Amino acid sequence: MNYIQLSIIIPVFKVKDYVRKCLESVLAISNLNYEIIVVQDVHADNSLEDVPDLLNNPLIRICNQKNAGLSAARNAGLFLAKGEFVYFMDSDDYINPIAFSNFFVRYYPLSPDILVGAFKYVNENGEGLEQQNNQLVFTAQGVFKGQDYLLRYLSLPMVWLNIYKRSFCLDNQLDFKTGIYFEDNEFTPRALYLAQDVCVTSSPFYYYRIRSGSLAQQMFDGKKLEDSVFVANSLLDFSNYRVKEKRMKSYFAERALSIFFGTLGFFLQNHFVNKEQEREINLLLRRVSLLANLPFHFRLMLLFHRITLRGMLYVVKKRYKYKYFQS
Repeated sequence: MNYIQLSIIIPVFKVKDYVRKCLESVLAISNLNYEIIVVQDVHADNSLEDVPDLLNNPLIRICNQKNAGLSAARNAGLFLAKGEFVYFMDSDDYINPIAFSNFFVRYYPLSPDILVGAFKYVNENGEGLEQQNNQLVFTAQGVFKGQDYLLRYLSLPMVWLNIYKRSFCLDNQLDFKTGIYFEDNEFTPRALYLAQDVCVTSSPFYYYRIRSGSLAQQMFDGKKLEDSVFVANSLLDFSNYRVKEKRMKSYFAERALSIFFGTLGFFLQNHFVNKEQEREINLLLRRVSLLANLPFHFRLMLLFHRITLRGMLYVVKKRYKYKYFQS
């Protein structure tokens, strides 16, 4: 094979009804030298048994591993990748191959650290959901510095929107934290902060399938709450060790709290916080409150969040006449 411009990494798990559409869409890409790395769970999944005709394509390489989760599968693909750029795609979604290749070819000569795309929602049958599409406004297009894009435009952290220069990931030791939910929320802000040049399109090439059974549609349980605390602390750790600018430290603190409080809100719709979870939450909030050089408006916001959380926990204790409820 000639010099490989792009490695497309596709973790596969429990997507038997959707993986053919995914693979057919990436195999239809033209005008690029690329490879496809399919990372499958060899012990608990039969997603690939109906697509042997596609797997025989010389563009496809298969990586077998035990079910170690989405992050571990992405890391395995990154380790095997030979392309100058890497793209992490979900196996129940699909792309518009023409729009994708046009976007990549347009900005490839600039050799950016990250290319950022746009997407549309579809249902389980691949039919467009126009109401939800219209709720997403993509105002950015062109070339940005990573920190500027992070501050001004990042609202959706999904990794499948982005194409990364492989050397950029390796040089900065950017990998995915394993065994957690919200891995994209942990990865994307770090990557954008470290990026020099980011090329952005407002033309969608990705079709995100909303379906029952996907990771994104699962209920917010105790594991998700605990992982949101982990992600918040991870972003704060990154800010402590790598971030120098005052405005960016404030951004990472606010981003960390928004991830946590967003999850907590969904969690409390169906569960109560137990004693151990409350302890971890209070440690996180105390850590943020002790950060130096936070702007005044942010300290007010943090105080409001702490008061709100204490109020919610107080109501639960009084209403149910005992302190904690194990879900």
